[in-house]
Amino acid sequence: MALSAAIVALFGSAGWAQLFFGLVLLCVITSALKRSESADGAASRAAAVPAKFVGFQRQYLAVMGIVMLADWLQGPYIYDLYTETHGLTDAQYSSLFLSGFLSSAIFGTPVGVLVDTIGRRRGCMLYCVLEIVINALEHAPSYNMLLVGRFLGGISTSLLGCAFESWMVSKHKAEGYPAHLLDQTFTIVSVSNGVLAVIGGLLANALEKPLGLGPIGPFQAAIALTSVALVLVSSWDENYGEVESAEAAPRQRRGRKSSSGGGGGSGEGGVAAVVGVLTGGVSSMMASMSAAAAAMARDPRLWMLGLVQAFFEGSMFGWVSQWVPALFALKQKDDELPIGVIFACLMLCISTGANLFAAAQSRGASVRTLMSMTLTLSFGSMCLPFLVPYPPSFTLVLMAFCGFEAACGAFMPGMGVLRAEIIPSSMQSTIMTAYRLPLNAVVVGVTQLGKTGAGSWKGWEAACLASATFFALALALHLVGSSLPPPAGSSADAAPTKAAKATPTKRAKSPAAPARSSSSSAKPQSARKSPAKRAAASPARSRKSKAD
Repeated sequence: MALSAAIVALFGSAGWAQLFFGLVLLCVITSALKRSESADGAASRAAAVPAKFVGFQRQYLAVMGIVMLADWLQGPYIYDLYTETHGLTDAQYSSLFLSGFLSSAIFGTPVGVLVDTIGRRRGCMLYCVLEIVINALEHAPSYNMLLVGRFLGGISTSLLGCAFESWMVSKHKAEGYPAHLLDQTFTIVSVSNGVLAVIGGLLANALEKPLGLGPIGPFQAAIALTSVALVLVSSWDENYGEVESAEAAPRQRRGRKSSSGGGGGSGEGGVAAVVGVLTGGVSSMMASMSAAAAAMARDPRLWMLGLVQAFFEGSMFGWVSQWVPALFALKQKDDELPIGVIFACLMLCISTGANLFAAAQSRGASVRTLMSMTLTLSFGSMCLPFLVPYPPSFTLVLMAFCGFEAACGAFMPGMGVLRAEIIPSSMQSTIMTAYRLPLNAVVVGVTQLGKTGAGSWKGWEAACLASATFFALALALHLVGSSLPPPAGSSADAAPTKAAKATPTKRAKSPAAPARSSSSSAKPQSARKSPAKRAAASPARSRKSKAD
């Protein structure tokens, strides 16, 4: 009896508790599927893992785990903080929400160029510093101060979307690690993201109520976590993009002299690099953007990949503002919705989707085929509420949202692998942030439809239909892009390594891993190595590129 009362108090009802633990069980089962390999296959894969790679991967995953947890802590109570604690109106809240995406659209591409120029490690450190400042500004009950925080948030979001991944991929390639281990890292990040989202929601709830810190409590915890991440990132080695501009090269070389090693990186050369970007970096930035545009013109797969990402993630971010209004609109009058529990259930679906993606991939499924299935699932999920007599039931819409979140869990590692294969590492941050321009336009469009509706469609219905349309377009672009061969003489990334070709999953031989020439992306990295390191790294210089 006491246990039943505790469950009702925690989950709202026995039905919600059953859904939550059912999804936990499903997540555990799919995780077991992901890990189940034959003894020979497991031994072969273990033998193919270089000893240094394990430490490198743990170094990256530790920081990403802390950063993602800090990010998820800020989600559940931001509405309460702004409207209840700070007394803002719903209109002001919406303005702040959209201002962050506007900032990301304005500063996204320059931020990518900045990261490639001053170094990816410094870009990660800048992200941590900005997040600490942003979460400190959340304490101010002033619309103008919060607006400053949202604009800085747009910059930090752009940094999060390119700096960490670019650092990891560039380091992975420079060390000559097998290509299939890059896929593994992205899958771990995606699965961990879902788990940390659940933990973040529960931790935010504990900080807000049982510990009595109020809605600001999760933001204070985020400051502490981001400070830890900043310390860890400061010990990373530095790496750079290669700006394809003769006049930019001397400045880049000067900025690298003091930071080719690990921990320091804040010496004279680093300052010179930052000053060069801030004072005389306009021409360098334009050269980088021009080089990225030229690369997209040479290789249509680049801009198609960018639109696939923009259509999917833009719709996803727009949906984030609509799922709560949708469920409230469909619930029975007297029903109480445990939003925190529903949020945790949706996050479990993300982990389940990532597990299924990894399980299929470990059994030799092509990444491109899996991405086609993922985009189809997204389209079907958003269409599901409109395939039954109107109005759809609460349960059906919740099922559709769970299916969409599972697709999100599969999309992230898949898109990461495709970005690694197609985007030249020399301009990875620049191209990845360029993708945010159409992405933010989609976010604004879907969010606006959610606010105003369209014709006879309610806001959330119009947003879901718009998202379904974008998913259909993304699927079409993905299918066309998958059929295109790399352009002749492509410098994106060369043919897979022998180690990659020998992996049990044979992903490097599948259509998901197009051949790429690593001459331009690997050479600059090795040029910065000592002669001994270059000799050791050169046999493995052909490898896949990176992901998200």
